Amino acid sequence: MPFLLLGLLAVVWAQAMGRTSPVQTIEGRSLDWRFQFRGPIQWASSPVVLIPIEEGAELPYRSPIPRGHLASIIEKLPRAALVGLDILLDSPSFDEEGDARLKKGLAEMGRVVAVSYLADGEEHLPHPYFREALLDRGYATFAIGTDAEVVRRGTLWREADGRRLLSLAGCLFAHWKGLNIERVRAGEIELPERGPLINFSGPANAVYRETEGMVGGFLICPSHLVARGIYPEAFFEGKIVLIGSGLMDAPDRFRTPFFASAYGYEKTYGVEIHAQFLDMLLRGGFLREPGAVHRWLLTAILALLAVVLVFCFDALKGGIGAFVLLASWWGGGFALFTSWGIVVPLIAPSLGLAAAFGAATAYRALIEGREKRTVRKLFEKYLAPDVVRELLDDPSCWELGGKTMEITVMFADLEGFTPVSEQLAPQELVKLINRFLNEMSSVIWLEGGTIDKYEGDLIMAFFGAPLPQDDHAARACRSGLKMQERMAELRREWQAQGLPELRVRIGLHSGSAVVGNMGSDFRLSYTAMGDAVNLASRLEGANKEFGTYLLVSQATREQAGERREFAFRELGEIKVKGKSKPTSVCELLPGGG
Repeated sequence: MPFLLLGLLAVVWAQAMGRTSPVQTIEGRSLDWRFQFRGPIQWASSPVVLIPIEEGAELPYRSPIPRGHLASIIEKLPRAALVGLDILLDSPSFDEEGDARLKKGLAEMGRVVAVSYLADGEEHLPHPYFREALLDRGYATFAIGTDAEVVRRGTLWREADGRRLLSLAGCLFAHWKGLNIERVRAGEIELPERGPLINFSGPANAVYRETEGMVGGFLICPSHLVARGIYPEAFFEGKIVLIGSGLMDAPDRFRTPFFASAYGYEKTYGVEIHAQFLDMLLRGGFLREPGAVHRWLLTAILALLAVVLVFCFDALKGGIGAFVLLASWWGGGFALFTSWGIVVPLIAPSLGLAAAFGAATAYRALIEGREKRTVRKLFEKYLAPDVVRELLDDPSCWELGGKTMEITVMFADLEGFTPVSEQLAPQELVKLINRFLNEMSSVIWLEGGTIDKYEGDLIMAFFGAPLPQDDHAARACRSGLKMQERMAELRREWQAQGLPELRVRIGLHSGSAVVGNMGSDFRLSYTAMGDAVNLASRLEGANKEFGTYLLVSQATREQAGERREFAFRELGEIKVKGKSKPTSVCELLPGGG
């Protein structure tokens, strides 16, 4: 179960990171990229009409917007269902005639909602002079992201002193739906989601209008044309009209997801954002975001898949799989947004995937390292260190159950050991045998041989497995000669201690054998089996008949090749039980003579 724990820890960490400002910033950027990848879209016809006050209005002054010009616009909208005025009426202007005309127009229209603004948690209302002529008010403040002041969400309401303050879009929406506005403000009537993502239909009006003529599904009518009566009153019948600044130096311009080089890095006017948000509310074209449970679940799925990749594949395949999984998640996220307006989180799940993959990889490396050290300690008792190292680097070199390999088998046995064992005390006998086995095994290991087993004073070894060795016969011959040299040194040492003279008889044969892990469910042994093993054993015993101490078969001689380090003396043939043909044997001598 450790891999499950690793995955769950990665999920918790990723979700915790998802709450931090840097990750939320990147997540916001990923949403911007999805908008830009989708590009501008054209919705069906909308009841929203946008009237920007642009440079073409040729205003005598800009701050405040001349009240007479605003009055000229309001007077042309008697049939509009609602008017949203995204211009602050926080005080009368120096144009008393214009103020009076505007107040009259607001009162006669009777369906105008003007903006208030929020400061220090309080709502600052329009000036009382204008307030009595208004239908209602709604704050204009947007939910600004922490990264480069990007507007991605709209707000319908905010809590303040137990009441709900409605935004401009929220207030217009509530009046359009015929809701009791006081009950809405008291929280007795619920509005749609409090702060949904705005499904922007395109970039800033100044860029988009040049190619399409309108943003989304709502019309854009320049204020100076409306004020001149170019548009008939019936044109605005039943519409929600939004009026706001579209001047180049207007302070309420904001970055949206379409603020990018492809769209000239144009900021979007606040009134246009209100229009896009309100249009979305009326159409019901909300972007869908998974809830907290689903976000955790999505992150958990990615994290656990990453862990499975680590534990089911090697590092390279697992890494490629993790990359493909990550790319698929991002590609799926973009496709879901473009086709169905579903906004799945990309960054936190990606962090979960990366963390789970990294933690699982580290854990696997730790476990495999521990296992390798255990295996190394175990097999270095049987194999040469270099062979063990190669096996650990490439375990595919050997398989459970064994496989047929070309090897050279060695049997080595002490001559005259039985009489000696009767003369020595048990402790001295063990000491002597251990010394013999130690010295002989060292020689075998240095030549890359594998110790198969010890049986008393007998050693069985083979060359050419588990790692194939093209020169296995030559290695076995070289090992046999060195064993005889080392045995001569041991003899002199033991004779000086008063011990009897001991010699080692060695038999070598090359041929095919099955090499691998064999045994039962309870115990396995890495060994070799076959005729080659039986014949090598027979050659070791045949040393008695020929009065030799290093006997090799003709097969071993041929495979060892003509080398200056070896000399062979042909001895004749021996009959091996179970074989119809005799086997030629020779004595291996040192010195290439």
